[in-house]
Amino acid sequence: MKYLMFPLYFFGAVAVIVMALRLFMPFREIWERWKKVAHRLGVWQTNLILTLLYFLIIPIFALIAGKKRLRLKLDPAAATYWEDVKPLSHSLEEAGKPF
Repeated sequence: MKYLMFPLYFFGAVAVIVMALRLFMPFREIWERWKKVAHRLGVWQTNLILTLLYFLIIPIFALIAGKKRLRLKLDPAAATYWEDVKPLSHSLEEAGKPF
């Protein structure tokens, strides 16, 4: 039974502490300072995540996916690099199977 009363005591103590701080501390000033610090941390974190994404994830994906699809070797004997595409059919049966 005493374990069921713990949340009541805990949150009651937190409420008393918050009310005491509200009476004796300028919360508006603290909140404004925290917003500035949090904004700087957010900008730093965003730059870090995007830098890691750009230099680690994207090149790995490009190496895996790009080598399978791109033909980058030049063929001096080729007159053109055009690849014929299978013509599309406009039948109802083919529309039901997009892949």
